[in-house]
Amino acid sequence: MHNPSRPDREEPVFKARAWVRICGPTARRIATGYLVALIESVCIREMLHHLDPTTEVIVGRAVNIQHSAPAAPRKQVWLRGWTMRMGERSTTFTVQVFDDHEAICDGSVTLVAASRTALQDRLARKS
Repeated sequence: MHNPSRPDREEPVFKARAWVRICGPTARRIATGYLVALIESVCIREMLHHLDPTTEVIVGRAVNIQHSAPAAPRKQVWLRGWTMRMGERSTTFTVQVFDDHEAICDGSVTLVAASRTALQDRLARKS
């Protein structure tokens, strides 16, 4: 297995593995949208450890992803992430995704812990 070099930082805040599950005869590689969803879901999972799910909800603020190489279907990818910046209500993660051969993605994700009630009220006004 390829052992990618670690950036000059502390150990990752999280490490995760995921299977690339793309089906159908035309599936040849992982789509960027699927990769963004995978990265965002892992970052959300990490942030959930630090908030009260009864009063707060996590919402995305920014996603900046450079998808540089394909990942083959039915193969594993590895995610590593670091906390780049923490504010009172937001966290920005730096993320990297690798397959067995190379880095396939680098980027950052910023998430915000928002008031569940305020978000529900705002959405209700749009109904």
